Amino acid sequence: MEKFNCNWGTETIIITIVTTIIFVILTITLYKRFKKKKKIFLFVIIALLIWAIHLTAFFNMPLNITINDNTILLKHLWHNVETIEIENINEIQRLTQDDIKNSVRKFGSGGAFGFIGKFENQQLGDFQMYVTDKKNAIAIKTKTDNYVISCKEPDLFIEEVENKKNPLLYSNY
Repeated sequence: MEKFNCNWGTETIIITIVTTIIFVILTITLYKRFKKKKKIFLFVIIALLIWAIHLTAFFNMPLNITINDNTILLKHLWHNVETIEIENINEIQRLTQDDIKNSVRKFGSGGAFGFIGKFENQQLGDFQMYVTDKKNAIAIKTKTDNYVISCKEPDLFIEEVENKKNPLLYSNY
C-alpha cells in the first residue's frame, strides 16, 4: 500500500486565503447591516449558508491518495471521496498546467481548498477533478470516467499504478 499526500500549490493557497478573507468581510458587513435593522435571525441564516459553502469545500479537499493492490483511494477528511479500480484504468499520464487551464467548472470549487468537482475541457472531455496543485496534475481515464488528480510525487504515483496494473512488465526480474 502506497500513500501519496495532496500538497497545496501556490494557486490553491492564494485562492483559499482570498476567499476566506472575503467570506469574513462579508459576514462582518452583513452582521453590521442586519444588526442596525434588528434582523439578526436573517443574518444568522445567511451567514450559515455562506459558511456552509466554504466549509463544504474544506471538508471535500483531498488529503491523500492511497494505492492498494486493486484500487486507488482518494481520501478527504472523513472518508474516501472516490475509489478507482486499477483494472479499469485505460490510461494514466502527467498533465501540464496548460492541459487544464481552460477547464470549465460545472460544479464544485474553483480553487478554494483545491480544484474539486465536475469540470470539462476540449482535450479531456468531462472529468472529476481532485487537484490541490496544478503543477502535479495526473489524468486517469477509465472505461467509464475521467479523473484529474494531484499528489506530491506524480511520477512515482504513475509508476506505482502502472506496476499494479501490469506487474510482469514492471517487475525487477
